[in-house]
Amino acid sequence: MNEETPPIAQVDVPIGLRSAKRLAPYPFCITDRGPDYLETIPLGALASVSAGFERDEKKLQRGVLLMIAALVVYAVSGPLDSLAGGAAADMAARLGDGAAGGGASLTRLLYATLDLLDTLAKLLPAAAAALALWGVWRIVQGVLGTTTLTLVFGGVQREYAARGRAAKLFDFAELVGRGIGRLKP
Repeated sequence: MNEETPPIAQVDVPIGLRSAKRLAPYPFCITDRGPDYLETIPLGALASVSAGFERDEKKLQRGVLLMIAALVVYAVSGPLDSLAGGAAADMAARLGDGAAGGGASLTRLLYATLDLLDTLAKLLPAAAAALALWGVWRIVQGVLGTTTLTLVFGGVQREYAARGRAAKLFDFAELVGRGIGRLKP
């Protein structure tokens, strides 16, 4: 590789929100350029190159579990709200009538607890919606999956992953595989 030899192709693999690795095959080597480094891998040193796409089963499962949890939280919110609200209203009536007698402080404590439980029960549908959105996001991530490019050389396996079905990584693997085939008899 010299200054006049342009790369055969270039592939950017994201490594964060703002930066990416740039893989570029040349006729006899591959350069791996990141924001803070440059590595050159001779094609003769590569034993194999592969690319594969996989859906993330764990994210799919977690997303489904979050959706089920959202349904359970939503189902519990209505009965809990009516139960706590009714009991708090009963306690408020007792406090208003003065029927509590000597146990007024205990009645006030019970009323405050039931009122708090009623307020929390009214927030449960919002929590269920948040859980459902989180579950949908996890399911989307699982379905989108990951494409992984694997380079094996000198007993070392290097993997480059991109979210979704990245056709550029498949094309890169095919291009580098042809280059390895030309160099090795």
